[in-house]
Amino acid sequence: MTRHSTVWIDHKDAKVFYLGDANFEEKELHAPKSYVTSDGAKHAKHTDPATATFFANVAKVLTSADSVLLVGPGPAKLEFVHYLTAHNPQLAARVVGVESADHPTDRQIVAHARAYFATHDRMDGVHVR
Repeated sequence: MTRHSTVWIDHKDAKVFYLGDANFEEKELHAPKSYVTSDGAKHAKHTDPATATFFANVAKVLTSADSVLLVGPGPAKLEFVHYLTAHNPQLAARVVGVESADHPTDRQIVAHARAYFATHDRMDGVHVR
């Protein structure tokens, strides 16, 4: 079975969803305080140690994912892709999509991810039950 994961990420938090056939698991990670300002704006580029720590922690929980969909409201999702390209190219290669999403509920994220991966799997020739 293909293990799909979806990450909703901004500069404060990341929610990682592991999609099962009928259910999902969620893991939430929080950025270090030095990574965000009081208004949520990013302090520094992705080479900042606090940013690297946050992104490394997110990457660590994705190690078992066969494919990853990244969603989020701002530039953090793209910065995470750049981080992966530089520091974890094997995981970067498993990112199958990057999409904008404001602040949907967890169930909305999972519903969108299921629809996305159903289409993705059909296009890749993976049998979907």
